[in-house]
Amino acid sequence: MDWIVPGGADVHLPLYIPIAVFAMLMTAVSKGGFGGGAGVVSTPLLMTQLPAGVAAGMWLPLLIACDICSLRAYPREGNWRAIALLAPWTLAGILVGRSLFGLIDGRWIKLTVGLLGLAFIVLHAVRRWEQRYTEHRDRPWRPRWYQALPFGLGAGVSTALAHAAGGIVTMFLLPQKLEPRQFVGTCVRYYLIFNSVKVPIFLITLPVFLGGADRAITSDPLITAATLKAALWLVPLAPLGVWFGAWLNRRLDARTFNVLIYVILAVTSVSLVVRSLQHVWAG
Repeated sequence: MDWIVPGGADVHLPLYIPIAVFAMLMTAVSKGGFGGGAGVVSTPLLMTQLPAGVAAGMWLPLLIACDICSLRAYPREGNWRAIALLAPWTLAGILVGRSLFGLIDGRWIKLTVGLLGLAFIVLHAVRRWEQRYTEHRDRPWRPRWYQALPFGLGAGVSTALAHAAGGIVTMFLLPQKLEPRQFVGTCVRYYLIFNSVKVPIFLITLPVFLGGADRAITSDPLITAATLKAALWLVPLAPLGVWFGAWLNRRLDARTFNVLIYVILAVTSVSLVVRSLQHVWAG
């Protein structure tokens, strides 16, 4: 059981297994370049079954496995200026998001992730509008460091809480009118770098707030031996899903698929919000 469910968490196994497999495939397919927003549904789905911190910690090594598989398809493409502009703000956002796991109860984390999921649906609509707008721009946008601040900070908080920085990063990159392969290669490098940065931050006990003269509130490690052990059975799906995503990208229109993914995200996010509020109101 511990090889499938981290720490023997209280789950309904016949429901948990297909949800975990589906979440993993959606992450990998998205990393393969198909259905760009597919991965955003994975962590909220997992949080319907597991404690928030356990879900976040378990999923991070799997994301890195997918990122490494994706990098092989884009070995030289990448805009390092865009990544460098986002880097300091993303790191600050990761630290803020990681601190929330110690500052607020897991129910509030799930509520926040649910609200983030609903926000990403709105963000998707804004991104579609932005994409149509930028197609008519003659000159690419050349952002300065201070213009990258809200994008990097928002992406950092989102990726720490729900591993879901994609929509914000895309909104930052689209007006820069990168070539398609450079765009995807930049995203792949950004995700691999900052998912890797999250590993030591998720491994440590993080002091987040002084709760008194002699006492500090701390956030326990999110990556543990139990979460690593329970993630192993999903690792083989990473290269399979990335390959399948690349195959789908060459053959199918992603629009219908994306609509389905955002419907699932909406249902999952509403479920997290409602269940979290019920627990909060129940005391």
